[in-house]
Amino acid sequence: MFGTLRRQIRSLISGPKDRNLGRRTARPSIGTQIVCKDLRMTVQAGMSDDLWAWLMEKGWREVAYFPDRRQYRDFPPSWVTRLVDAIPEERAAVLAAATENAVRRPRLRNAAAPAGNSRRR
Repeated sequence: MFGTLRRQIRSLISGPKDRNLGRRTARPSIGTQIVCKDLRMTVQAGMSDDLWAWLMEKGWREVAYFPDRRQYRDFPPSWVTRLVDAIPEERAAVLAAATENAVRRPRLRNAAAPAGNSRRR
C-alpha cells in the first residue's frame, strides 16, 4: 500500500520521464510490439531487415521494460501491412499516414466480464 502511494506521489511531483532509446537489436519476431514515443505497432510477417533498420533510425524499439504501463496509440494492422509492403521511397509518407490513423485503446483495469451470454454452450 505504501509503495503504491509513494509511486503515485512521485508521479505527480516529477511527471512522466522520457526513456532513453534502447540499443539497436536484430529484427523482432512476428507478433512483437515495437514502440516509438507514444506510438505502438505489432510486427507482422514480411518485415524486412531493411525496414527494421529504417524504423530504428526513426526511434522505434522493442518494449524492453516490464511492466509497461504507458499508454500508446496503436497502428491499425492494415496500416502496418501497408508499411511492410511500401517501397523505400514511400515509407515516410505511409508512416505519417499511419500515425494520423493511430488510435488510443482504453485501459482495461479491473474490467468486468462482458454482459450478455455468459453461459457456455
